[in-house]
Amino acid sequence: MGRHNTPLSTFSSGELDPRMRGRTDLKHYLQGSLRMRNFRQLAQGGITTRPGTDFIATLPSYGRAVPFVVSETQEYIFVFTEFSLEIWGAPEWDVKLQTLVTPYTEQQCRDMDFTQSGDTMLTFHESIIQQKIVRTSPTTFTIEDISYGVNKDQTRIYQPYHKFVAADVHLVFNGANYQAGTSVTCGAYTNNGATNYTTLWNPDHVGKRFRVLDDGDSIYKEFEVTAIHPAGALQDATVTLKSNFTLTAATLSLDWGEPMYSELRGYASTGAFRESRLWMNGGAGRPNGVVASRLQEFFDFELGTALDDEAIDFSIATTQVKRVEYIVPGRDLTFMCDGAELYTSVADGEAITPGNMNAKPQTYFGSKRVKPWVFDGAVLFAQRKGKNIREYHYKDINQSYTSSSVSILAGHLVDNPVDSTVLTSGDFPEQYAFFVMSNGSMAVFHSIREEETRGWSLWFPGVSDPGLTSEKAVFNNSTVSSASVTAFISQLDLFSSMTAGDKFLSVAAVNDSLFVVTRRRVGGTSVYSLERFNQNRYFDAARTKTEPVPTRTFTGLSSYAGHSVSVRSRDTFLGLHQISALGILTLPVTVEAQVQIQVGLPFLSYFTPMPFDAATRGGALTGKKRRISHLLVELYDTLALQVNSDVMLLRGTTDSMSSQPVSVSGPQPFRQLGYSRDPTVNFVLDEPMRATILSIQAELAH
Repeated sequence: MGRHNTPLSTFSSGELDPRMRGRTDLKHYLQGSLRMRNFRQLAQGGITTRPGTDFIATLPSYGRAVPFVVSETQEYIFVFTEFSLEIWGAPEWDVKLQTLVTPYTEQQCRDMDFTQSGDTMLTFHESIIQQKIVRTSPTTFTIEDISYGVNKDQTRIYQPYHKFVAADVHLVFNGANYQAGTSVTCGAYTNNGATNYTTLWNPDHVGKRFRVLDDGDSIYKEFEVTAIHPAGALQDATVTLKSNFTLTAATLSLDWGEPMYSELRGYASTGAFRESRLWMNGGAGRPNGVVASRLQEFFDFELGTALDDEAIDFSIATTQVKRVEYIVPGRDLTFMCDGAELYTSVADGEAITPGNMNAKPQTYFGSKRVKPWVFDGAVLFAQRKGKNIREYHYKDINQSYTSSSVSILAGHLVDNPVDSTVLTSGDFPEQYAFFVMSNGSMAVFHSIREEETRGWSLWFPGVSDPGLTSEKAVFNNSTVSSASVTAFISQLDLFSSMTAGDKFLSVAAVNDSLFVVTRRRVGGTSVYSLERFNQNRYFDAARTKTEPVPTRTFTGLSSYAGHSVSVRSRDTFLGLHQISALGILTLPVTVEAQVQIQVGLPFLSYFTPMPFDAATRGGALTGKKRRISHLLVELYDTLALQVNSDVMLLRGTTDSMSSQPVSVSGPQPFRQLGYSRDPTVNFVLDEPMRATILSIQAELAH
């Protein structure tokens, strides 16, 4: 019998695609795992259980979480629900500050984009006029439709204009005179005014301003539509002139435009602040258009004569681009489109102006409608079909961008992302990108580019992961069943929590805090809630309850009514206990009375390394029968762990059972039995507490 040691000193490659099982030649094999569920990678190479969450508030329905950050100490979390915006602020996150009325339906909340500068946030959706949210005090906000600058006599509105019809369509005025304030009729014609153009005017034009270049004095002027005539009439609209028009303009005007944003033409669906300008894409009527405000004047889109500080109007004209999905202010101003990724290629240190504005295509993958983020020196975005996460990264060696897939080694975890965020916390050295999937899971990407370290794990709420078989694995002192951790079905069966009803729906990072909107089955009912991840929590939707004297009865837990919750006191897990319909927890007499407890919902954490292999004189052991005769696991601050059926003990026979258990740090041996052609082990928390695995040494017998 031969024996060989296989060390696993890092798990930085995260969970690997099951199709990687045969790639024992790659370093990722020894640094990766079959499953890394509800764990997160550490910068030092180990892994630790993901944090639990604090319960913040119950929501009426689905909510979209959006960060609002003014400074390190002035930070807020917005949650957009249907026709409503609810706002919470730091440091007392559980105190709701305000509720505002919004025009967004639930689906529009999912699709909208947002950008922020100082105390002002703008939100975007192609069917709704851009909304401006302003912080007016540390605890109050206002919301209103976006409005544009006007000149002193209000004859000009500095909004974007565009001519949506053919270039040869002219406007012709007909009136007694063409002085400011005069009401005249206005018709649209082609063929130098000889042919009536009957499809321009629409009832939505009433109340809108049009802009016309008066060729008589070369000045842009405006008129307002006050009425639309019946279709087919030679004079199609009644308008009021806002300035004095020359006879030349009244006779034949070719250079004119209507508002670029309207119910008829659609609204901007994305925007960004960059280089002291507000950038927005065109609406549905001009999906490949881009406009930028004047310098230092975010709501002034006056084009003027194309001076450097004046507004910009540009169309991205490539065969691959039909729509600008996102504008990203990264290393360069980037346009993530439906068929390509482009950037404005200006010289280093040179500002973007109307004279040098351009959009240079770099890659041709296309972006899904999921917000991209600047992360680890690149822009992370979901590819158009939602099966790939790519990073748009500038390569100095060839002076251009690439869009490599960062999910290629864990493609089974990426399936139709619906929301995303990034967390670069000052509390720990790791940085993570989070992608919420439509199935309710959350794929977590850890990356340290300087160390060439990157990998994925999967987080999910609750204890049901149908990627495994349905055999039972129970928490100690509980009757709650979770998925099996002893056998697997096809690893291509993606996580889905539909059977339990628990789902992550939206995620947002606010400085060092990570928030999630969830849907859970509590007491047989679907409940939506806002939660905040907390390193000191081992349960989800958790709360701390404190009484003045030791007791076994705790009240005020109505959010868990009719449901079993996990209970712990300091580092002791007290089991799962039922909450009454009145929100009362009564601990059994076998549990000592407590002054303070934490209650919440358990979640399953487990980890499975890749099958252990070794190189021998006779070649690799791949495919040969072998067994793990001895396993030495380096642990840190661990309160619960089970390796297959071998449970780590926290107390010895001489320890007092009334004392708190002491967490384990250092090497911990585990014994395993049985031969296999594919030997691996399953690390699972038999109690919903915490575990940190730094490395593994496996002795293989063959």
